[in-house]
Amino acid sequence: MKNKIALYDRIASQYVLSQKRFYRGRQDEATRTIFSLAKNLKGKKLLDVGCGNGDQLALACKKGAEVYGIDISPKMIGEAKRSHSFLNNLSVQDLNKLRFNNNSFDIVISRFALQHLDNVEKGLGEIWRVLKPGGTAVFLVGHPFMQFLIKKHKTSYFTKNIVSVPLYGNKVTVSEPAHTMSEYLTPWLFSHFKIVHFEEGPRHAKSEVKSLDRFPLYFVLELRKNRA
Repeated sequence: MKNKIALYDRIASQYVLSQKRFYRGRQDEATRTIFSLAKNLKGKKLLDVGCGNGDQLALACKKGAEVYGIDISPKMIGEAKRSHSFLNNLSVQDLNKLRFNNNSFDIVISRFALQHLDNVEKGLGEIWRVLKPGGTAVFLVGHPFMQFLIKKHKTSYFTKNIVSVPLYGNKVTVSEPAHTMSEYLTPWLFSHFKIVHFEEGPRHAKSEVKSLDRFPLYFVLELRKNRA
């Protein structure tokens, strides 16, 4: 855990700068995809898990949501506060142990955060806990197939490795544990959520991970928490 915090604290400023230069004012497809699913936000209480520089929170706020953001990196939270001074509900938290009451949020969103967990189901359990019954979770993660292709030693899709993912034209590299699809789509998930939407992407050629090959870089799930 300390290594993950240190990684994002070390690259926070360069990550945000590289992201802005890469997109040059355009909204990235991952964010568009999330907000095409997380809609009708007016008056809703929304949590962004792994909020980074706060851009998604700012967009949700403009759409009328009451927004909260967490990130494991103190420096990322600092970047969010500098970029969007009107965001008041930002805090440094670990997704594995959220400091929110049960049934607190109408919507939880997450963009490229859950894949950094060693135990994905544990993080999803916390998202389930803080969601209201019938609430919506939309999370987008690096595709397991993409992680497999960038492994240095492609012995097995099922082998646990730490993979290094170059982002924004190779300006920033992040390390994350490789996962399989079955680590996300577990029996626990099917018993606690209804899957509303599944999608692989991006569809656009200009993406965050530089590659000449066309393969899915991420997938997104829209989930609805089962009512008791």
